[in-house]
Amino acid sequence: MARRLPTLLEVLRGESAPPVDLHAFYAFLYRYNDEYALDFWFQARIHTQMCLAYTQHSPAPSAEKETGMEPVALEPSHSHIALLSTDVQLTELVTNAQSTYERYFLAGEHELVLPNSVRQSMQYPSDVATYTGDIAELASVFKAAEEYVFVHLQTYAYPAFLQRNTFSNMEPLMAWARFSVGLFIFWIALTVGFAFVFTDTRHATRVWILLPTVVAMYFLVSYMYTMDPILALLRYTEMAPFHMRKVEDGYIAKQQRLHAMSALLMIALLTAAFTVLFVFVPGHHL
Repeated sequence: MARRLPTLLEVLRGESAPPVDLHAFYAFLYRYNDEYALDFWFQARIHTQMCLAYTQHSPAPSAEKETGMEPVALEPSHSHIALLSTDVQLTELVTNAQSTYERYFLAGEHELVLPNSVRQSMQYPSDVATYTGDIAELASVFKAAEEYVFVHLQTYAYPAFLQRNTFSNMEPLMAWARFSVGLFIFWIALTVGFAFVFTDTRHATRVWILLPTVVAMYFLVSYMYTMDPILALLRYTEMAPFHMRKVEDGYIAKQQRLHAMSALLMIALLTAAFTVLFVFVPGHHL
């Protein structure tokens, strides 16, 4: 069992476990409309692999030497990069480069926001039928953009993803639902508490205020900690409203368990303070 959080590259290779696996990372990016960056990164890797397959299985044995293209370190075990046929034609490479460029670099729904310097570094082929350029140049056409996207994900999106999935097990919408329910039940607890005080109810009966109080504090503290203690102790996390997944990463399960124990302690302290206040405050008939 790893005693650390996975790196971004490990997540992209499919080497991490829920709740910090590739599926969870894509869902996180989708929530913030940044999933196209990840789509492009995979498409660029596929393009590079196709070029590598072309150079390795080209009819001309000296093709790799003539182009100067060196083998690219790829992850063949990655589930998102399928095994390619060895029979890759140059026209397929050019067509793939064109479709990738048109999808992610021209104005449209999937357009990536990139610096001008990155855009200007790309020399994509404009004519499939007449392209006779260097295969190494074709293989590296998206290299600058691919590196920029990876750094962007690693610097901005991935740390937020780790923070969200390591120290929180609640989906944002469900967190707000808990907060709303908690406020409503807390209002009921306050109403009952003041009713006990102003009707001078005996102390033994006032103890019943403990029930709505503990439920209200559970929901409110869960919202404050962004952690549902019961789910954490059962090793479950919310991926979407009413959709939960098992926490399979042992290190993250331990961190969430510690976070949950802290939340339960806070719930106990607040519940005890509120209950003691309304049980022992002197009663007064209106």
